[in-house]
Amino acid sequence: MNIIPEHTELTSRLDKVGLTAGAQVDFGAGSVAETWTSDYAELYLVDAAAVTIGGISELLSRLDRIVATRLRQQRDAGRFLDAHVCILVSKEMLRDDQLKRESDASRYVSRKYWIDRSAPVEEILRRLTLTWVEVDAAAPGSDSQHLQEFSDLRKRIAARMGSGAASEFLEVLRK
Repeated sequence: MNIIPEHTELTSRLDKVGLTAGAQVDFGAGSVAETWTSDYAELYLVDAAAVTIGGISELLSRLDRIVATRLRQQRDAGRFLDAHVCILVSKEMLRDDQLKRESDASRYVSRKYWIDRSAPVEEILRRLTLTWVEVDAAAPGSDSQHLQEFSDLRKRIAARMGSGAASEFLEVLRK
């Protein structure tokens, strides 16, 4: 079962940048995440429609624990991945002052994004710091040569494996 109706559209967009759909991950207490993986990152899409503001801290703790375990397993296998967690919540919850700021919710192992579940694909593509997700929008009419250039760029970014990788990507993209 897919978390969002636009699953095929999102998978198609992510596939263009090397993120391949993976197995669902059970985070317990009825929270399941769809996953996408590449040579540089893992993306988790978590439906938190049933979670209340009071349950957010527990959900974030479970997310951190499970994602950290998965990243350590990948690291032990020689793969260094960056984790991005998109948490689908209602518009009402997004407006709640008690909802932790995304920067506060991002502890240790991943970047977390509060995503409006009424427009998940648009929100994910607009806000995800895996900026290259929007490469096709930035370069309409891309031909195979451009796609190869972006593939080469992703490989260089993956090799950097640091906070400077995204900055390098943005510098190259702006040229």
